[in-house]
Amino acid sequence: MKRTVFLIIVMFLSTLITSGQDTLSSSKKIQYYHAIDAGIEIGCFKGFSQYSTYPFGVTIHETHAIQFNPHFICGLDVGFEYANLDLYDMYTLSACLNFRYIILKNRKWSPFVMANLGAGGGFEGLKSKRPDYGLQNCNSVFVMKSALYLGIDHPYRPQKSLFFAVGYELDWGCFVFRIGTRL
Repeated sequence: MKRTVFLIIVMFLSTLITSGQDTLSSSKKIQYYHAIDAGIEIGCFKGFSQYSTYPFGVTIHETHAIQFNPHFICGLDVGFEYANLDLYDMYTLSACLNFRYIILKNRKWSPFVMANLGAGGGFEGLKSKRPDYGLQNCNSVFVMKSALYLGIDHPYRPQKSLFFAVGYELDWGCFVFRIGTRL
């Protein structure tokens, strides 16, 4: 008698535990996150400020990531950057780890914090005084990338959103304005 009562209690508790695990796992699904964005860099571009009076740059980034829970996203950010300086043009490709934390989820406007950390490479070329010569003295460039952003995410469909972020690239010393969409 004791054995059957014990088996019934164990079966009852095991069904409660497994049903509780199902509800926990369904509320914390891991999802794929894919975003693409474009940005404008404005600032002093450390090390190049003596060459430029009005430096600016253009960026295009694509992010492939995993959304571990409704708030935390981690993945790889691949980007192309072009910087236009008075004497130099610089082109770089970068790959960065992208960490994004959405502060308030399921709001019309959801604020987030984002950080990038990685490396990139490319080339810089000295602009010629004559426009028909193009770039001269091309040198290869290796850069360490680190940036911090504050942004706002606006969902317009399930798993789709527009976002705007303002950040500071620690490596170049410039401000970045990025606008993009989650695909």
